[in-house]
Amino acid sequence: MNAAARQGAKAGGMSSMSLQCAPEMMSSSHLAGSLDILLVDDSPAERTQLEAFLLAKGHRVRSAGQGEEALALFDEERTDIVLMDVMMPVMDGIEATRRIKARCKRWVPVILLSGLTADTDTVRGLEAGADDYLSKPLHLPLLNVKLQAFQRIAQTAHMLAQRREEAEAETAMAIALMEGMVKRQQGLQDPALSWAVHPSSRFSGDLVAAARTPSGRLVAMLADATGHGLPAAISLLPMVQVFYGMLRKDLGVGDVAGEMNRRLREYAPPGVYMAAALIAFDPARKQIEVWNGGIPPGVWVCEGKELSTDALGSRHLPLGILPDAQFDSTCIVVDVTSGGHVVFFSDGLIEATDAVGTAFGVERVRTQILAQPAAEALPRILQAAHAHMNNSHAHDDISIMMIELA
Repeated sequence: MNAAARQGAKAGGMSSMSLQCAPEMMSSSHLAGSLDILLVDDSPAERTQLEAFLLAKGHRVRSAGQGEEALALFDEERTDIVLMDVMMPVMDGIEATRRIKARCKRWVPVILLSGLTADTDTVRGLEAGADDYLSKPLHLPLLNVKLQAFQRIAQTAHMLAQRREEAEAETAMAIALMEGMVKRQQGLQDPALSWAVHPSSRFSGDLVAAARTPSGRLVAMLADATGHGLPAAISLLPMVQVFYGMLRKDLGVGDVAGEMNRRLREYAPPGVYMAAALIAFDPARKQIEVWNGGIPPGVWVCEGKELSTDALGSRHLPLGILPDAQFDSTCIVVDVTSGGHVVFFSDGLIEATDAVGTAFGVERVRTQILAQPAAEALPRILQAAHAHMNNSHAHDDISIMMIELA
């Protein structure tokens, strides 16, 4: 469009807007709230009249005469919506819109205002990131309705942002609580214990806990709660308290499992349970005591050879299913005079899949456990699992622990 035609379009737009503007500006009714509007138009007359209309509607307005000035005035935090003329010298509204959208970290809607009516012009504007397009001469009642609609969207977005901030603050507090109650326990720093927990979300439904009893036994637990994320993590917290409280009394792992089962049934809703393997290593007697309810069979390896693991398999239902009268606290005692290491892991490890759905599987885990050096088994296993998943996100929490039987 040449300069004369452009000025003609401007003039036509001004004339029509003047006729439609008067009844709207006389109205004293304002919106329930207001918007911070950046108005961009190179016509002083149109800009002044439109600004007066917006102010009469209760909005706050900053105005610019061309695209570069608009970029200088644009403040994401202070702008709810941009009304952008398309036909401007130096930098037109299409380019100004593109640059504004590139700056935004949140959604700031842009409505393009133009005397150009071809579909290709509308497409260009929307491709640049504009959210709506109004033709000149402006129909002010339509503009007012659109502003009201965008205002409702802006209010909803603000409310969602507040709720997101509140949720993030609550999540941070919950994470700090979990770390304080679980990860800072001294037993997890025991030199005979190696462990890792890789959550599938911000919170893990898997847990490793450990402590030395007054008699010198190392007792460790690998637990896998129902579900994932925060609900699963919350269900683990009371179990942590029961575990450490019972160990201070130097009780056997069967008694510990029984009390955890009772407490879980007492407070948890139906359908919430926890698979768990509890292992107590007595270095004086060279024995391990095992209670396994729902955790994959452990692996006992010594000098690169796998020893019998029947005693390390799951012989019980997960905690929280059976009533006290039916609960079996029987443990398996294994002589481990030959030493080595015993490794337990959650089903999230063996069920981790590659791109075509092939599970990592027990055999791959065993291969990495049997490889030398034994002390590097855990990082070796986790590296192999992540390589199997092509470093993608796991669909279930992955936990693993290894006890040195020395």
